[in-house]
Amino acid sequence: MAKLEPGFDPLDMNNYRIEKLPQIKKTGVEKWMSIVGAPIAIISFILIYWFGNFDFLNQININPETIGESAMKRFKQLGDNDLIRTENFSRINYAMLAIFVASIVLWITEAVPNYITSLLVIFAIVLTNVTTEKEAFAQLGHPVMWLNILSFVLASMLVKTQAAKRFALIVMVRFGRTPG
Repeated sequence: MAKLEPGFDPLDMNNYRIEKLPQIKKTGVEKWMSIVGAPIAIISFILIYWFGNFDFLNQININPETIGESAMKRFKQLGDNDLIRTENFSRINYAMLAIFVASIVLWITEAVPNYITSLLVIFAIVLTNVTTEKEAFAQLGHPVMWLNILSFVLASMLVKTQAAKRFALIVMVRFGRTPG
C-alpha cells in the first residue's frame, strides 16, 4: 500500500485539480511535430482539395436511389442542372476529405489546441460549402452535446458541494474492506 503524506485527504477533490498537474514541456519529436503540424495540415488540405484526383470521389452519375434523403436535398441545392450539381457534389467530397485529413494532422501534431481544431473544422465545413452555416452550428444544440455539457456541470456541482466525497465515504464504509 502506498504511503500518503500526513494530512493528505485522498477524497478531497481539490487535490486533483487540473491546475495542480505538472506542466510538461514538449521535447524532441513533440516540439518538432507542433512546429510543422500546421504547415503540413495546410499543404495536405490544398493538395487534396485543389489538386487531388480520386476516382472514388468523382461522382459522374448521381443515382437518387443510392443516396440518402438529406444528401439528395443537398444535391438539389447545389446548382441549376445535373451537370453543375454533380460537379459541385464532387467538390464537396474533396472538401470533406481535405478537412478530415487536415484536422487529423492538427490533432495528432497538436500544432493548435484541440478545441481550436474543432472550431476550425466547423468553419472549414461552412467555408467550403459542405453544409450550410445553420446546419453546421445546429449540431452544437444537439441533445447529446447538452448531455455532455450538463454532465460536466453536474460533476462540478458534486465536487463543489462535496457530495461526491460523501458518496465515496458511504460506499467505502459500507462495502470497503480493511487491508490484511
